[in-house]
Amino acid sequence: MAVWDPATAVLSIVGLALIFGGAWLWRLGRAAQARRRAILAYARLDRLALLVCGLADELRGPVELAREQLGSLRESLEEQPPCFERPLEPIDQVLGELDRLDAIVRGFIATVRPMPGPPRMVDVSALLRAWCLALEPELAAREVILVLEGASRPAPAIADPEGLKLIFWHLVRNARDAAPRGSLVRVSIERERDSVKVLVADSGPGIPLRRRASIFEPFTSTKPDGRGLGLAVTRRLAEAMGATVAVAGGPPGAVLEVTLRRAPRASQFFADPISLTR
Repeated sequence: MAVWDPATAVLSIVGLALIFGGAWLWRLGRAAQARRRAILAYARLDRLALLVCGLADELRGPVELAREQLGSLRESLEEQPPCFERPLEPIDQVLGELDRLDAIVRGFIATVRPMPGPPRMVDVSALLRAWCLALEPELAAREVILVLEGASRPAPAIADPEGLKLIFWHLVRNARDAAPRGSLVRVSIERERDSVKVLVADSGPGIPLRRRASIFEPFTSTKPDGRGLGLAVTRRLAEAMGATVAVAGGPPGAVLEVTLRRAPRASQFFADPISLTR
């Protein structure tokens, strides 16, 4: 018969306390590290946004002046008699390039400094059906098939529709770039009691475990020519609407998961038509 030893019991309790306490402290440390990493990522994104906006302000004046001068030159050439040579085509080309430069700068500003709208009730199924339909030709041009699953019935959630479109645009394009030709990019909807999850999966090389914590930081990309801004903006948009985005699987392949708050009283939810192609 075993003899109860108070000292052994105390040591056992102390040992268990140290084990559980150590695990708790380790989790706290990991959470604090993740918070510090997110704060640094946001600071870098804000500095980049400030730099881009400053550059845009500096470029706006010269671009507008060049556009006005070229426009005036074109008008004066059009007034010349037909016997004079009128090089209008080169002027039109330069004006077109100035418009393209302006569009690039505006697009870059919208990328690094997105303006999230107020969250509201959204039918994620309806949004994704229309959005995937709009993206199918783009993926087909790369010989990648886009498949949508779980969207046959409503999936009401709290979200900013425009921000949600931008999130899925980034995730599907990243999956398209990673997917081999002839493969699938799979978008699926999962409904849980308190949340709606959207998973975007590809069959590419995947994201190594050691890089999962850093892929949402600015200037971090697994693509050789990637700028590393899409996922950083995606996380910021998700958090602005009370959602999360994370790596949920792979390799092989990669699975990115967006978790949205489920809308209350789903049985009384009425779909709000949203234009996804404007």
